[in-house]
Amino acid sequence: MKKQVGSLEPQVKKLSFLSIYLLGINGVIGSGAFLLPSKVYQQVGTSSILLIVFAGLMASLIALCYADMSGKFAGSGGAWLYAYHAFGRFSATEVGFFVWISGVVTISAEVSALFTTLQSFFPVFKDPIVYRSSAIILILCLGVLNFFGTKIVGFFNNISSLFKMGTILLFVIIGIFFIRSAHFEPFVAPVVAKKGVFSSFNQAFGVVFYMFNGFAFLPIVAGQMDKPEKNIPKAIVYVMTSCIALYALLQFVAIGIAGGKLGSYPYPIAQAFKDAIGGAGYVIILIGTLVAVLGVAISVSFETPALVSSLANEKHLLPRIVGKKNKNGAPIVAIVITILVSALLILSGDFIFLVSCIVFASFFQYVFTIFAVIKYKYLMRKAKKDGVELSDRVEGMSKEKGFILPGGYVIPILAILMSIYIFISFDVKVLLFGLIVFIIGIFVFFLTKMVDKKQLS
Repeated sequence: MKKQVGSLEPQVKKLSFLSIYLLGINGVIGSGAFLLPSKVYQQVGTSSILLIVFAGLMASLIALCYADMSGKFAGSGGAWLYAYHAFGRFSATEVGFFVWISGVVTISAEVSALFTTLQSFFPVFKDPIVYRSSAIILILCLGVLNFFGTKIVGFFNNISSLFKMGTILLFVIIGIFFIRSAHFEPFVAPVVAKKGVFSSFNQAFGVVFYMFNGFAFLPIVAGQMDKPEKNIPKAIVYVMTSCIALYALLQFVAIGIAGGKLGSYPYPIAQAFKDAIGGAGYVIILIGTLVAVLGVAISVSFETPALVSSLANEKHLLPRIVGKKNKNGAPIVAIVITILVSALLILSGDFIFLVSCIVFASFFQYVFTIFAVIKYKYLMRKAKKDGVELSDRVEGMSKEKGFILPGGYVIPILAILMSIYIFISFDVKVLLFGLIVFIIGIFVFFLTKMVDKKQLS
């Protein structure tokens, strides 16, 4: 009997549904929740509340496609695994490489945001040497944390998720008593008339969409979850619903407290709370911001090496040594590679550029996942006509009945249109970044083939 190298040993603790849900919350709610409301308000004013709900619903269309695919394939990997089964090894390698890049850049961006926030408490972090060296040390600590596997990472993830949700709810519940109705006028910001509706909407939408971006990482660690084909789809739906509600409430209360001043605040939620209850409010929210950012960094630093490991172990799309694990089930080689590249990225690039790169890398995996949904919907209809189960025809498809996307092709087609809109909003610099990553992905694909040939010979 063949040994299944892609699965964890039985003694390794699996993540429960609550841990999966909180992992999703941690992956989505990060620095954007606390630092970007002012950027959105600058572009579209009070109507940013509706824009957040709209962007969340649009992101949910794509998230539902992930829920559909995660209900069909229970293995670790997420988007690259779906691309592998639907379109083959080359597509899977490219998608996997883009997802990994997205994770690596996210770790760097969140750690960068954390130390930018710390500058408010400790001006010493304004020194570039102190800032960069401290950021690199933190990234290395995240790597060490991940060597202990799901148990300790799951503990830190749960604590940070509950803390950040508590901070947001505290702001909303107390802040709602300090809202002034006059602060919601005018509903559309005057800047919209100057820049034009499309330009203002486009810039604001890109920022808001980034705030919902983390859902795609959940299926990556499916192999370390309990009943993934049932729990991941349910968790994705719950996570997206929770985040839309929390973000919209956050923006509503922040505008109600601060009004037009919100657009000028570098720490919008903290400064709005200061306007409401004084200096203590500012400190409380900044601490919440730090925990939120650190939570995302922990979550993604756990999920990203798991992706690299699954690429090596599940279908051998990377040299097998990359998937090597320790006694805790932690992919040690993948952790080292991910952490070192994340640390190097701290030395270059600004936060907004890193955000754009994350969105582009996400766009690449979205497209393949959505087309995989369309393909399997077609095959499912064909199998149903033939009177057989699709899982009997497709290798690796789960026999369990997971989430099935309703509405035929409507949601995937809308998700494709959403992805096209995201693509046309990228500037040349970001498109060049994407081209470079794609070319490196080709090199990785052929390098792996060469290594595999040598091992077999």
